[in-house]
Amino acid sequence: MTEHEIFSLLGRIDDYVLLRRSPRFPDLLPGEDIDLLVPDRQRATEDIYGFFREQSPPRCELLVSQEDGHCHVDFLRAGKIDLRVDLIESFDSDIVVMDYRVRGCTRDIKGKKHYIDHKIN
Repeated sequence: MTEHEIFSLLGRIDDYVLLRRSPRFPDLLPGEDIDLLVPDRQRATEDIYGFFREQSPPRCELLVSQEDGHCHVDFLRAGKIDLRVDLIESFDSDIVVMDYRVRGCTRDIKGKKHYIDHKIN
């Protein structure tokens, strides 16, 4: 998928947190995935399906598979995964490790640094 298509796709999803992405994001290679934490997996799946329906003609196939606690939405081109979007509603408490450190800056989804320029209480 192109950078424009990826940002258009993410723009269709109502509410999400980008959990994991490739260092090349949004310049993804075929087969790479994006992990999103969403409050409502069904709604996010419908948002993605809406994005897919708007493509005319569709440039890929859409395959949705459900698993316990999350689902995969695969965009297939010529039978191979072009992009996988993992939608996760929650984590099991035994696999979450809290590690929050303020390191002076953070990055947005385009990789641009945003610096923390004030004291945090």
